[in-house]
Amino acid sequence: MGGDILIEVDNGIFLLQGKKSSNIYFIQQKDGIIIDTGHPHQATENLKALKDFGLTANDVKYIINTHSHSDHVGGNIHFLNYFSEAKIIGSIRTQQYVEKKRQYALYDDIEDIAESSPIHIKVKDGDCFNIDNRNIRFLETPGHTGDSISIELDN
Repeated sequence: MGGDILIEVDNGIFLLQGKKSSNIYFIQQKDGIIIDTGHPHQATENLKALKDFGLTANDVKYIINTHSHSDHVGGNIHFLNYFSEAKIIGSIRTQQYVEKKRQYALYDDIEDIAESSPIHIKVKDGDCFNIDNRNIRFLETPGHTGDSISIELDN
């Protein structure tokens, strides 16, 4: 992998620092993982940075959404078009949270709207997966949003 835009923050875990968007993390392994995809207005730029780093369409199998704000999930559709085999992992509470925001027009004046994308794998508090011998545990951490999740890697 090349490029100097992504910073290695731990063994095989890389950070693409957000500008208007959230940070994006890439976990390098056979079934690569991206955590959050950033703001929709930066999707092209963020995807280019990942490609310049050396990622090919087959390198990412999972995209984890930490919550449904568009600065975290706004690149999902764009990323899925490139990483066509990737599955989106997100909170079991996302659909309910998004529907409630729409029903009551909550935050319309302060939140950008991103094109919605499917959540292929819905997780709840305590769910654990083993992906390429890496243990991933999901924790529901509502507060910032009703569908916020945190991720614990290898304890």
